[in-house]
Amino acid sequence: MRIHHAVRRLLPVALSVVLGTACASATRNPFEGADAPGSQLHVYVENRGFNDLRVYARTSRGSEYVGQVGGNSHLTVTLPWRQLDQISFRLEVVAGRTYTTEALPVQPGQRVELIVPDNPANAILRRG
Repeated sequence: MRIHHAVRRLLPVALSVVLGTACASATRNPFEGADAPGSQLHVYVENRGFNDLRVYARTSRGSEYVGQVGGNSHLTVTLPWRQLDQISFRLEVVAGRTYTTEALPVQPGQRVELIVPDNPANAILRRG
């Protein structure tokens, strides 16, 4: 009788462990949140020109301000990223023209490098 009672108590726990392990690879951990490495895109911007730039990320979901990077400096940011998509960047020279890079397909967890020379029209976007 005691064994039967113990089995009845442990059976739901054992089933949840087995099912949770089987489904773990197919679903994202709900406790990871947006800061989990698999749900971020790491962006490195190197401004090799003298002008300050405002940088905006452009995706199928719209445009998002990334930050401002001064002349001859760099900026590193992490963006929330939960799906396969492509990214491009809009570069606004402070008190000047606006430029847009080509699009690059990216996945969560990747690093993207944006190298901006003196002429922002020749910016290089690549996976790092």
